[in-house]
Amino acid sequence: MILFVFLLLFCISSILNIVLKTTKKGHWLMSLLISAFLSIVIVFLLGVK
Repeated sequence: MILFVFLLLFCISSILNIVLKTTKKGHWLMSLLISAFLSIVIVFLLGVK
């Protein structure tokens, strides 16, 4: 479940990176870290096992 939420959030942030033209290496790393953090938090809050 965490992997699914992570991939979903990363796809959304990737699309936003491309649309907003923020495609530098640092932006992709930040998107990866934020997606990982949010996926853990969302799964924890929803309590899905």
